[in-house]
This record gives sequence, C-alpha cells and structure tokens, in this order.
Amino acid sequence: MGAVMGPSRIRKRLVNWRLWLVLALATVLAFSALGQGAETPLPEGVVMRLGLGWIAIEDRTIAFSPDGKYLAVATSLGVELRDPATLELIRFLQGHIGPVLCVAFSPDGGYLASGSGDDTVKLWDVRTGECIRTLEGHTNYVESIAFSPDGGYLASGSGDDTVKLWDVRTGECVRTLEGHTDYVASIAFSPDGKYLASGSFDETVKLWDLRTGECIRTLEGHKGWVESVVFSLDGRLLASGSFDETVKLWDPWTGECIRTLEGHTWSVGSVAFSPDGKYLASASGDGTVLIWDLVALGVAPNTSPKASFAVYRIPITGERERIGTTRTVRRIEVISGVLLEFDATSSRDPDGKIVKYEWDWKSDGTFDLSTREPIVYKRYEKPGTYEVTLRVTDDRGATSTAVMTVVVGEKAPPVADFTFSPGKPTVRDVVKFTDRSHDPDGKIVAWHWGFGDGDTSTERNPTHRYAEKKTFTVKLTVTDDDGLSATVEKEIIVVNLPPVASFTWEALSPEGMHLLVQPRTRDRVTFDASGSKDPDGRIVKYEWDWDGDGTFDESGTSPTTTHAFQSCGTFRVTLRVTDDDGLTDQVAKEVNVQPFVQADFGFSPPEPAAGELVEFHDTSAVVCDQIASWSWSFDDGTVATGKFVSKRFDSPGTYTVTLTITTQSGLTDKTSRTIVVSESEPVFPAQKWALIIGVSRYRRVRPPLSYAASDAQAMAQFLQEAGFPPDHIKVLVDQDATLVNVQAELDWLRRNAAPQDLVVIYFSGHGYQGKDDPNDLRNRNPNDEEDGLDEFFVLYDAIPDSLEATCLRDDDFGVFLDSLRSEHVVILFDSCYSGGGARGVKALPRGAKPVLGKLDIFTGDFSPRGKIVLAASREDQESYEAPQLKHGVFTYFLLKGLKGEADADQDHNITMEELYQYVSDKVEDWVRRNRGVEQHPTLYGQGYPKVVVVTTNMPPVAEFTWSPQEAFVGTQITFQDCSYDEDGSIVAWHWEFGDGVSSDERVPPPHSYSTPGTYWVTLTVTDDKGAIGQVTHPLTIEPPPPITPDFIWYPEGPFCMEEVQFVDRSQGGMEIVAWQWDFGDGDTSSEQNPR
Repeated sequence: MGAVMGPSRIRKRLVNWRLWLVLALATVLAFSALGQGAETPLPEGVVMRLGLGWIAIEDRTIAFSPDGKYLAVATSLGVELRDPATLELIRFLQGHIGPVLCVAFSPDGGYLASGSGDDTVKLWDVRTGECIRTLEGHTNYVESIAFSPDGGYLASGSGDDTVKLWDVRTGECVRTLEGHTDYVASIAFSPDGKYLASGSFDETVKLWDLRTGECIRTLEGHKGWVESVVFSLDGRLLASGSFDETVKLWDPWTGECIRTLEGHTWSVGSVAFSPDGKYLASASGDGTVLIWDLVALGVAPNTSPKASFAVYRIPITGERERIGTTRTVRRIEVISGVLLEFDATSSRDPDGKIVKYEWDWKSDGTFDLSTREPIVYKRYEKPGTYEVTLRVTDDRGATSTAVMTVVVGEKAPPVADFTFSPGKPTVRDVVKFTDRSHDPDGKIVAWHWGFGDGDTSTERNPTHRYAEKKTFTVKLTVTDDDGLSATVEKEIIVVNLPPVASFTWEALSPEGMHLLVQPRTRDRVTFDASGSKDPDGRIVKYEWDWDGDGTFDESGTSPTTTHAFQSCGTFRVTLRVTDDDGLTDQVAKEVNVQPFVQADFGFSPPEPAAGELVEFHDTSAVVCDQIASWSWSFDDGTVATGKFVSKRFDSPGTYTVTLTITTQSGLTDKTSRTIVVSESEPVFPAQKWALIIGVSRYRRVRPPLSYAASDAQAMAQFLQEAGFPPDHIKVLVDQDATLVNVQAELDWLRRNAAPQDLVVIYFSGHGYQGKDDPNDLRNRNPNDEEDGLDEFFVLYDAIPDSLEATCLRDDDFGVFLDSLRSEHVVILFDSCYSGGGARGVKALPRGAKPVLGKLDIFTGDFSPRGKIVLAASREDQESYEAPQLKHGVFTYFLLKGLKGEADADQDHNITMEELYQYVSDKVEDWVRRNRGVEQHPTLYGQGYPKVVVVTTNMPPVAEFTWSPQEAFVGTQITFQDCSYDEDGSIVAWHWEFGDGVSSDERVPPPHSYSTPGTYWVTLTVTDDKGAIGQVTHPLTIEPPPPITPDFIWYPEGPFCMEEVQFVDRSQGGMEIVAWQWDFGDGDTSSEQNPR
C-alpha cells in the first residue's frame, strides 16, 4: 500500500490544481473578451475599468508608487503602469509566461517587482519599463513579494513552501527560508528590516532573523490558512488574517497571542495598522472591512515619551534666568563656575508617565546621573564644550533622548548699553536715560554717565535737560561684581521746535468740474497742506489718515494729494507733518461725503454669434443708495428693462449697447459698451422629436380640406427618412387628431425633450378666433395677449356650436411651449392668417379662409425665447393648396427645401435660416405666378436661426487605382475601387473601360487592351440613398516592346558526353509562347529550358 498523503499536502495540491484551472479559464476568457471587444457596463461611480486580462482578487495585485505617480496593476497578461490622475496606460510590462499574481514598488519608487505563476520574480525599471533581471529559484508560483524598508532586499513567498531573500542590486538569492509545510501566502518586513514574518497555508506564522536565516519563532493558533500578515509601525505588534475568519494580534518577540479578533464570517484576506498604531483594519471575503480600536482592546502599542529640557542660570542673588531649551535651541554659552539648573519637566509621555531621568554630563556616552526627579543642578568649573544628553524612560520601558551643547567659557566683562527718550528732544524736553546693560556671569554694581555737555551722574537711570540745539555724545561706563568694566557711547541730537500742520481740501467731479457741494463717494478730492509751516526748518513728510482710525494711510513729500472716498458719510481726515529735524505735528478736519452712482454692465459670451443668446447683467456701482430701475438699449431698435436681460442679435455687426440706471433718490447715470456680433455657426441638436398634426376630414366642422392630412403624413415620412428616430415621431391625422390625443402627445414631448434637443411641431388644419373668457381657469398663461380674444386649434372632434370648449386654446398651447425644456423648438404652420409679430404664434389653421370666423394674430401667448415659428402666410393672407402639386404650396416647398434644395451653403445641413429663405422665395414666386395673389411665409421668435433641422445625404466619392501603371497591349490590368461614402455605404458600381467593355462588379476581372492608345476609364458608384458619384481617369496603353532573346548554360566548360543545362533568359513586352533551339551539332529543341 502506498504512502498516505497528509491533509495539508492534499489541500495544497487541490489548491494548485484549482488555481491553475481558474488561471487557464480566465486567460481564455480574457483573450476572448479582448478579441470580441466585449465590455461589461461600469458600476455607478467607477471612472474606468483597468486590466488587459483578468486580475486576481488580492490586495497584492495593485500597488501605488511611493510618490503617487504610478499605479501598477497585475494581470494575467502582464503588469499595467498607469497614471493615477488620468488612468492613462503609460506602459505595459510583459515578460512573464504565467499570470502576474503580485506587485510591489521599492521604497524609492525606482523599481517594481512582480511575482508570477511562472515561478519567477522580475525586477523592472519603472522609468524605462525595462526588465532589469529575472529572479529564478522557486519551484512553484510566487504568491507574495515585499521590499525591505531600505530597498536593498526583496523577499518572495511561494507555493513551494519557502521564502527567498534576494539582493536587489545583484539579483542573487542570499537566503532561502525553509520551514513551512504549505505554500507561503503573505510576507512582511519588520520596520527595522531585521526580521521577516511569513503567513502560510500550514496555519502558522513564522518569524525569521534575516541576519542568520533562522526561524526564531513559530506562531500557532489559527485553524485555517494564514492569508495576510503585517507589522505595526513600531514593530511591537504583528497581525495575521486567516481563512478561519479571525484576526490574531501577536507579540512577535515573545510569540504570545495577545488577542483574537472575531467578527468576520469568511476568510480574512488583508490586514493593516493605522500609522499611529491605534487602529487595525481587516478586509474579508464576507464583503466587509472591520476597523478595530486597539486602544479600547488594551493592545495598542506603547507611545514613546518625548524628552526635552530647559537650562536656567542661577545667580547669587535674584531670580533664575532661562538661557535655552531643547525645543528652540541646540547650543548655549555659559561662564565657568555658574550654577546651572537643568529642568526636564517639559518632557511628556502621551500614554503613561516618566519614571526615570538620566543625564550624561561628560560627552562620553555614559549616563552620570539617574533620578526620578525632573530637575537637577550642575556647575561646570572648566571651560570647554559639553554635549548634555537627557534620556527619559516611561512606565512601559520606552525611552527618548534630548541633546543640547553647552559651551563653557571664561568669566566675561559686563556689556554696556542704554536707551533714551524722546529720541530727538528739544531744549524744552527732559531726557530720560534707561540703563540696558547686563553681565553674563554676575551683576553690575556701578554706573557712570557723561552727558556730553559737562554734566555727569552715577544713578542707574538718570534724567537730563540740554540747554542748546546740538549733537552730544553720551558715555556710560558700568562695573560688575568681578571688577570688570565696559563703556558705550551714543549720540543724542537735540532739535528745535516742531512744525505746525494745516490743510484745505477741494472736491472735483469725474469730468474735472469744481463741486460747490460736498464730494460724492469715489470723486477725486484734492487735499492741500501748503499752509503747514516749520518755524526753524522745513517740512519733509506729509502723512494722511483718511478714515480717522489712527493709522496713516498715505505718506509723501508733496504737500498736495488726491483721495477718493469709497463710502458716504462724515470722515475725520488727519494730517501729520514731519520737519527736517524729525519733529511732528498733526491737525484733523471733517469731510462730509455724499452717495455715488456709476452705471456699468457685463455680458456673456464676450464674442457672440448672430442668433446666439447674449446674457446682460448689471455691474453698476452705487454707494449709499439703491438702484430703482434699469433701462437697456441695444442699437437695433429693441429695448429692455431689468437688472438681468437676454438678447439675440439677428445679424452680425457692431452694436453699441447702452444701460441707464436710476436710483431711489433720483440720481441717474448711463454707460455704453460695444459688442461685436459675428457670423453664427450651425447648431446640431442632441436628439430630435416631432409631433405632426393634420386634419382634412372633420367629424362636424366644414368645409373639409384637401391635403392637410396627406401633407402631415408626407412630413412625418420625410422626417423619419431624414434621421428622426421612429419612436421620436408622433403622427395624428384626421380621426386620431382629437383634443385628448393632442394634449397627450404634447405632454409626451414635455416629458422627453431635453434642453439640447430639437422639437418640431407641424400643424395643418382649420383655426378659430373667439372671445377671451376671463373666468375660464385655462386662461392662466402669464404671457396672455390681453386683446380680449383667444385663438384655437380646430381639431377633429371640435363641435361647431362649442368651439371654445372643444378646441385647443392658444393659452394652453403657450403654457405647454413654456414648459418645454428644449432650447430649440420649431413650429411649422401651414394655414391661413398664420403669420404674426415677433412675440409668438398668432394663428393656427391652414387651407382656405375658414367660414367659422376670421383668425387674427396671437399676441404673446408664450415666451419666444428658444422658439422659431415658420408660418405659411402673414396674418392677413390665405395659405393656398395646389391640386397640381397635390400639397399645400407651403408644405410642398417646405419638403423640397428640407430634402436639400434649401442647402444654400452646400454643407448638407438644412438650418431654419436657410429653410425660411428658400420657402419664402419659392412660395411667393409660385403663388404670384399661378394664382396672381400674394402669400408671404413669415419667420419669427427668438430661437437660434442656425439650428440644424435635418442633415441631407452626402453623395459618395468615386475613386479607383490600377496596376501596373505602365501598361502595354495585352497586359492584364487590375482595377481597385477606392470609393467611399461619408454618411452611408456604397451599394452599386459600374465600370466603363473605354473600349466598349463594362462591368458591374466592385472588383472587376483583370482587363487588357488589344490596341495601343489612350482610353478613358469611368467608375460610377451609387450609395444606399440613391446618390451617385463618378470619376474618370485616362489610361495610356503602349505598343508591346520587341523580344530580346538570351540564355545561359552550365556547366560553362562541359566535357565530352557531359549533359548541359540551357536556361532561357529572353525578355519581351508580352508573354513569350514559343522557343526554337539549335545546338550547333544538328540537334534542336522547342522546350523553354532544354538539356
């Protein structure tokens, strides 16, 4: 009976078999997905899907570089390096022959390591993408990799149950760590880089001494695979996550399991400490991340104490003097023999208390004093430089040090210094002298003053009055308690009397006019200090305080200046003057400032196009008042009121826009700005929607119309052919065009049309005008024209005796139009009396003049912004039907224009501007010639005139090439089609070769010509919409060149009876079909290459 395989080894083989099966299947699926271009929709909030292949579900498969410039992603096909900001693929690192299972950056970010299912580790240069070296030695896939903290070594854990330590510089495997009995799933370096922890499927964690390679400790306790390990930043804790659904916290140095954290319901695949070591995060296959409070659990690592101290000089008498602290300085100087106090009470322990203070006085590394008290005393008798080190220890054994350099010098003399006040006294002032001397190693015991005018004093802080204006040298000599002395001299300048400040002011308007009243805010006010005087010198500086806050806002040497007050009210203006001796004087006056009004405005966009909506906004400046009204003039005959207004300029040009403002107090101001309006560009809607209504046969209303319904159906059919989606078109004709159905489809448009979409509403039918009922709740449109009349769409189910109640009212239609979100609404009316002014739709029906009542214009039933109405006629004209056209005249030319005849600039885009120009010219001309009357289509509204209604078909471009370019009679010429269609596809080809032969194949059979000459070859192509393109090229056929016979033989010098091979080398313009050889010995041959 064979050997029995242990459970761990069986599980390992099963894992290996299952992993490779998954890898193989995932690789096939990845390549299949890449080949088919399949793409799964992104989840909400996801910016981009990464991975040129499958990615293992492990935290080791993705890594950021230390500087954050790169994101590495391990995939089945290689390693992606991406820009984290843009997710752009920078380079794709390929070289592994198996899937990449883990990646890691070196601490400096210069290298990237990758571990693979091909049992190798590769080191890559991140900057160049070059594979620097391949680390080989493992005998199973590499599951985990990690760089040492200094970047000098790389560790790899493998399915061969080992950990290998590699020298990054040489690629040498410096040590193999053996001891695990199942594959190594996770590894982690200790923070000092001296130790390595490894977690294995053998349910243990091992701690390795990397200097010896010895396993110094095995941590046991998990009951499932150990899938992740991590050290705390201070190295005092080790956490491990396991398949047994737990996290264990270990003391790595004793092997003790401090705490087992339970809460997950599936394998724990990743663990991480917070930087301060107070929290631990664990991620599990149960779909959760748990955050553990290590402080609350009582296992948080100890925070080291913070050592610091201050040094004080202890004098013989008086209070101590601080001369330095380790928090601010690193070096102090003292005198030998001085008693120093070293105070460490500023040292702190965040999570405990300090229990020991140790001092090294001699710079020899040995601590000379150990105490539990934070304050000690030390006297240095010998001069020299001493590095004093304090080491503190907390109640958990953690330590911290602080260092200060103490330079001990010989006894020093005192330092003499003094100040005096005032700085520049006059002969009237009493000067106060203040001693500022000090003694570094003792105290000063005597003072002697010489004031420079013969007087002296031995007081410490004397006073003195000088009798004349002059510069005097004051000398102070001080003596310390060691008998050493020092002297300092300073000059004192005795000046004369101060100047006298005085000023006047005068206000000017912005135009430079003298103001007889008080100035306004922002007016320029001239202040003149020429009246200021200095009795015995000159004034050298003028300072102004404009708002009375005590701070001088402006300084200069000129007595005059200007100032504009930015608010109204009473201001206390102060002038301070300084003379050439530094003396000053100041004076203040009150200035009463009145309100300020200045008109100004802005607009956007700054360079609009014709038809583009321009937003104007008031930016006027008004201080101490409020604007009551705004009046705008646009230089094209239109005006507006309001703080914010919008305007479309119909034509390009230069316009002077003027704004006039009036304040509540009656002040006015105006300003003008020039706006340049350029030619407009076509606007392409995002989506297109259409509601088509046509009524020829009414249930009760008479007379019927001939072509209203068929015109509507023709319009709907064309719009669908022109690219309107079928489900974006609603058609209501005859019995379907009821009031309820029309209201429902209007609501359908309101719900679906977006702001950038195009909405087309076409109506063909009767209309009616009746009295406006002020009590009718439907009269709720704020834009109601208030003319006492309402207009109505007459729909299929209208009742002649109750039209107001059974037709679609203009007010309701206006409310609907204003509720549309679309910025591009086109309304097409083929009806009598349908024209109107620029404010909106004026009438609705089409056909002959109705018998039910004359239709007048709509005056303001909706806001015209974003809407264009193209009506069949003016408000006082009929719209005609034409039996010979089988359409209403307006709709007939409307359809022809939409189909391409209105494309004035031949760009295949039919805009409303082009459509109106075409329809207007054609309708007016046809009606005038055939009816002898006038019918003028009308365009109005404030929509964008260059909105593209339809894009017409672009014909295909025919082109071909042939080979060879130089052809002779009989040459087989191959023709190659190079035609293309920008907006569709080519469906038919027809070739004319110029010699009476033709072909309808895209790739015709090779063709040859029997006689020389120039032939004109024509290719005609037809696209899927019936448009035709054609091209013709001349093809010159040359006569065939003569045949030049030639041959070779071998061997060149044959022996008697030896067989000779003859090879034909003849050339000619046409194919050679016959050969005749004469060998000179009576034999002949007709083969091409005889023997």
